[in-house]
Amino acid sequence: PMIRDHEDILPEEWDFADRRAMRTVIARTDRNNYLLLTVSNTGRAGLSLREVNTFLLDTFDRIEWAYDLDGGPSSALIYRKKGMKKFHTVWGGKSKDTDILFFRELPEE
Repeated sequence: PMIRDHEDILPEEWDFADRRAMRTVIARTDRNNYLLLTVSNTGRAGLSLREVNTFLLDTFDRIEWAYDLDGGPSSALIYRKKGMKKFHTVWGGKSKDTDILFFRELPEE
């Protein structure tokens, strides 16, 4: 994660965090609310991870966590309706390589 419990946890010495690029970041503000931030590099060099963290922490009251996914051609937003087998692509997915971050609702305790 880049943010945990409303705190920037990027290491100061990590050079990659200062590089500007296209970004796709997912963050959670509370149990029922998530943010999806997409940053293109159209007309500029995109944003660094530090700039993304500053934006999220300054704009929203509470960020439980935030993860940088990928902003390049391998990014895709895909969903599947409950009880269905077919996946639907909302955006992206043009690349043949895949990394998956899966979210699922857990039963109430």
